[in-house]
Amino acid sequence: MRREKVQQAGRQPRITTTARQDFYSYHANRQTAPQNTTARQSSPVQSTSSRWTGQRLLTLSIVLIVGLCLGYTTTLTTNPKVVVATAGQADTLRPVTTYQQKAEELFSESILSRTKMTIDTAKLSQEVQTAFPELTNVQITLPLMGHRPTVQAIGETPSALLAARSGVYVLGESGRALVKVSDIKGAGGLDLPTIRDEADLDVKVGQAILTKQDVAYITTITKQFAAQKTVIDSITLPALASELHVRVAGQPYFIKFSLLTDARVTYGQYAALKKKLEADGVAPKEYIDSRVEERVYYR
Repeated sequence: MRREKVQQAGRQPRITTTARQDFYSYHANRQTAPQNTTARQSSPVQSTSSRWTGQRLLTLSIVLIVGLCLGYTTTLTTNPKVVVATAGQADTLRPVTTYQQKAEELFSESILSRTKMTIDTAKLSQEVQTAFPELTNVQITLPLMGHRPTVQAIGETPSALLAARSGVYVLGESGRALVKVSDIKGAGGLDLPTIRDEADLDVKVGQAILTKQDVAYITTITKQFAAQKTVIDSITLPALASELHVRVAGQPYFIKFSLLTDARVTYGQYAALKKKLEADGVAPKEYIDSRVEERVYYR
């Protein structure tokens, strides 16, 4: 039996090559497309993020600028403006420049005094008044928009000079020793009555030596003598409490007054007795006692 020859087929091209290539090409295209899409979609996100970053920087810059401006408006200079008011046309006991220099010194002592938020105006006011007892009602005002504070005060009216063992002092209408005469310039120009202290008073600047009523009494008495053109040689505070001795020019006697009485009444009764004695040709040799109202004696 003859075997049939099996014909061997020659090498044929693979028909799946193109298909597979197409398949891979398809998947390659599918993989590439999303990547391109993602790249295209990320651009708006980055743009939005950049925009937000820019807005934040702008906001922070504005806040910083506003903060700096507000901080600057709260700063204060150390050269305050000093304004001292006095009664009538009276001058201050010291030059205003003296008050100005001291105020600048006090404002420069603490860094806390350089901003409106930290300055202690009450403390500074007290320090100014302690340095200058002749100033009253010291107040410090701060400007709303400016940087220079203002120190306002009232100068107490000088009423008399007190010659004590420790020196000569200016007494204010409140009875306080305002300043020692040797510590101020131009004290010789003060037209004030001088009171001699024989009671050995403990005189300290800034403290009350007499009461306000005592000073008012002395001021009234001196004005009464001046109105009658009577020259006063001396005014003395003796060791006896509440007494005032006045010696007039050209007379051998002195007049006793009491600080507890009405000055006009006691002066009036003294003046009436003096007139009567002169009419009678009688001259007291030691004193006229007008310490009690409606009763007057002489010796």
